[in-house]
Amino acid sequence: MSRRVQKPVSGDNRFPAIVRYFLMSRDTPALKSPESMKEHLRLFNELYCIPKYETAVELSKIDALVDEKHLPAQAPAQVSIGSTYVEETPSTKSLNEEEYRFPAECLEGDRLCDLTHELTDGTFIPPQFAHADLQVWTGHALDGRIEPPDSSFLDFSTRFYVNKFSYHPHLTFFEKHEHGTGSFKNKKFVATNVRLSTNACFTLNTFTDSYQGRGAGGSGFLSRVLLVFGTKIPTNGQPWPDYKQTKARMIADEIADLISSPPSLSITTEARKLSSDFQKWLEKEDQHFTGRVGYYFNKDALLRATFSGGVVTAEVVRRSIRWAQEQINLRKRFWPIDAATPQGILEFKILSQFETSETLLTDRTLQQALHIGKRDGKFSAQAYNWAREALLKSGQIERAGSNRNGNPVYKRRPQ
Repeated sequence: MSRRVQKPVSGDNRFPAIVRYFLMSRDTPALKSPESMKEHLRLFNELYCIPKYETAVELSKIDALVDEKHLPAQAPAQVSIGSTYVEETPSTKSLNEEEYRFPAECLEGDRLCDLTHELTDGTFIPPQFAHADLQVWTGHALDGRIEPPDSSFLDFSTRFYVNKFSYHPHLTFFEKHEHGTGSFKNKKFVATNVRLSTNACFTLNTFTDSYQGRGAGGSGFLSRVLLVFGTKIPTNGQPWPDYKQTKARMIADEIADLISSPPSLSITTEARKLSSDFQKWLEKEDQHFTGRVGYYFNKDALLRATFSGGVVTAEVVRRSIRWAQEQINLRKRFWPIDAATPQGILEFKILSQFETSETLLTDRTLQQALHIGKRDGKFSAQAYNWAREALLKSGQIERAGSNRNGNPVYKRRPQ
């Protein structure tokens, strides 16, 4: 099976490809601001357009696409003239769990990504799972031996704490180097020079059960954890490749050599500006979901540069920006809810299905999204009815009318 990557486009096909990529990407939560989307499209131009747009006039054409067409992810509901029914809003959820694909541009450009594809192409293993494993192992081996160029960090760590999870079951905890517990925190009995990385695997349900309702999001623990989500990749019935016939061993040897003698890293002026701009963007986002994303962004960029020539280039930074944005998307979609009761959790889940105050949804759509009545569902139909009625009585949702079948349609109260 061939790897899922965007093919280069040339000539008159370039701008239409950028437009398609824009329409495909605009539902991504981390790309809602025009500035983020413009940088995202420029990354596409840098990587896939031959020749790439470079002049000010050409680049302004990309910016104009965003300025003129940066529309809300949801179209307003359609109300039929002369009738009493309303049409439910079509679903445009940016993360469809069963069809989820990790951004292809984040899995290209360095030897870790090359090894990822050698190990997973032709298998049902999500490539981002293997890539995260490689980040954990190489980051741990390089911890304390490489640091960002012009670094102001007193103790920069390249260790990763990964939680991989999926619907399919077959598929340190902190930055310090010492640990004491209980009454031994007085340092009389303490382990020093501890360098721990973690790589934990969950199904989606066990991930939620492990953290939900326990304050994990607010406590700061989940912000230290890198989320990696994936689904099985179809193989069309083909056997897995023979690894002896791939370049995996050769690439692994190259990676081992670089770990043994890591390069001294440098950074270009353009890359430094892009990195600074992204950190400023993070400061304006919802801080509940962005904790330590900037730190992980630096780790990702550092490993990409280490295994692709030793220079933090603009291309390296753009890939790391997209990687970090996807981390925010996953947090917004999958971070468990810090609620005290099951009904509070269900109410929050119902509200989260309404992407905007103009989103119109029926009971059927809400129940499908929440897996009500399904084998893997966490809530009963009775619990759903109680939670919906509580939201209606509190005014957090309201009836917007009825659909063609006479069933009620709901919308969320404007914030």
